[in-house]
Formats: sequence, C-alpha cells, structure tokens
Amino acid sequence: MKFSDDKLRNFLREQYAVEAELSALAGELDLNFFVRSTKGECYILKIANRKEQIANLELQNAVINHLSGKQLGLQVSKIVKAKDGKEILQITDDESASRWVRLLTWVDGRVFAKVNPQTPILYQRLGELCGKLCVSLSDFEHPGAHRFMKWDLAQAVWIKPHLESFAGERLDLVKYFYSLFEGRAIPAFPRLRQSVIYNDANDYNVLVSHDLNDPHVPGVIDFGDVVYTHSINE
Repeated sequence: MKFSDDKLRNFLREQYAVEAELSALAGELDLNFFVRSTKGECYILKIANRKEQIANLELQNAVINHLSGKQLGLQVSKIVKAKDGKEILQITDDESASRWVRLLTWVDGRVFAKVNPQTPILYQRLGELCGKLCVSLSDFEHPGAHRFMKWDLAQAVWIKPHLESFAGERLDLVKYFYSLFEGRAIPAFPRLRQSVIYNDANDYNVLVSHDLNDPHVPGVIDFGDVVYTHSINE
C-alpha cells in the first residue's frame, strides 16, 4: 500500500471533516478503501493510479451525478464534495507521487460473482438493471465518452492482429467468431442507435441485495469503462 493509515485519516479529517477508520478493498488499478465514520456513515475512498487522467475521472463523476438525478430505482454512489466544494482532490503518496482522489458514498450489497445460487430470475433482473442504465444514460452526453476503449464491443477490430496467438481448435473457434463480427456485425453498425453506456456490468461490478429468498439487483459500482457506442452493447 502506498499510503499510511494515519495519512489517510488526516486527509479525510482535513478535507472532508470526516473522522473515520479505513480498511483496504480490492482494486485492479486503483487503491480503494472502505471508510466508516465515527457517526456510522460509510464511504469508499478511491485513489487513482498514477497514470490516470483527470478527464477520465471528470467523466465518471458526470455519469454518477447524472444517474443520481434519475428516478428509475438505480442505486449508485454519490460524489462527496470536499470542504472547498471540489469533487476531485490530490494527495501525495508515500513515494512523493501525486494521485487523484475522490470520496463517494457507499452502496451496500453483494457482488454478483459471490451470489449462490444464480437463478434465472436473478439473471433477468441483471438484464433489467442493464436496461435501466441504458435508459438513464440515453440523454447523457460528454466529450470524454467519445474515446477508444478496448472493452467496447464495437471496437473489437483491435484484436485481429492477435488472433494468431491461439492455436488448434481455439484458433479455429476465435477465427470463426471474428469472421461473424467482421462480416455481419460491422455492416449493421450504421443502423444501430448509439449512446453513452455503462459498459462494465461484469459480475464483480454488479451488486445484489442481501435478501437470500428474493434477491434484487439494485445497482453497480466502478464507472471507469463508460463509453459512447452502440446502445445494444450494454
């Protein structure tokens, strides 16, 4: 970890007037911390990786703020502003590198990947969640969303030079499906509606309620892969 507990607690106290304890959470690129204040309020402190551009964080915040104003039953984090009103601050890590940092409200739930059993009705509710996200973002626009994103299905041509990394039956399989993409999907692109989409409803970003008898799928976390693309890709 690149930050001492004392440094983060002092940062929260000075910048947000929050007295709290922290515990580290998993993260692919960024540092994430669960924050529980002395008043019982829960947050997530997100410290971006050193290569992160502030424009990407501004895009994420814009999406979160947009979704917060919708009335479709979605549960997403809200941006917590610092005492000076800023949504994105800077902090220096223990190696003297400057990092972007944000504080968001905590959304309770279980990640989809750890839910057992994963029933047909749960998958139906996952589909409904993706539909709500798509509808909620249909009137959202941001210049930062118009970008190259490897995980955008519409931009899958980038994998073509890498097909030969496979061999045998796996090579035949991947070539077959890539040929379908190139021969059938790409020609249909001009007829498909486009919008900004969430683009990251994987089983570690989708939240499921704690109700074991009738679990619902209320929301998602992590807006780092938002992109303008074909709406159906959600």
